[in-house]
Amino acid sequence: MSMPKQPKVWIVIPVYNRKDHTRACLESLESLTYTNKQVVIVDDGSTDGTSEMLQKEFPNVDVLKGDGSYFWSKSMNVGLEKVLSVAGERDFVLTLNNDLVVEEDYLTNMVQASQNTSRAL
Repeated sequence: MSMPKQPKVWIVIPVYNRKDHTRACLESLESLTYTNKQVVIVDDGSTDGTSEMLQKEFPNVDVLKGDGSYFWSKSMNVGLEKVLSVAGERDFVLTLNNDLVVEEDYLTNMVQASQNTSRAL
């Protein structure tokens, strides 16, 4: 009997400039022990090299482009719409700000806690 596959965690992060914060956030997400994840960045027209940094340093991150008028709310909505159009029934969606750095067991603990509480936190 095979073990059930880990649910995928889709991580939606809106960004506008703040390249160094975004890099630190993504580096922490790369070090997570939970591996079934996909990061979706909504870059709302950054002008500080964020787009280039994402393409060069984080090629596995999905990047959606805004036109500079999205701000946080529309960026989050655009990211969530994209994720919900492709996510599976058992998948999770996590929203983060780009100034958050997480510990390596963050997602493992979040998914386990959610599964122990009827998939809600």
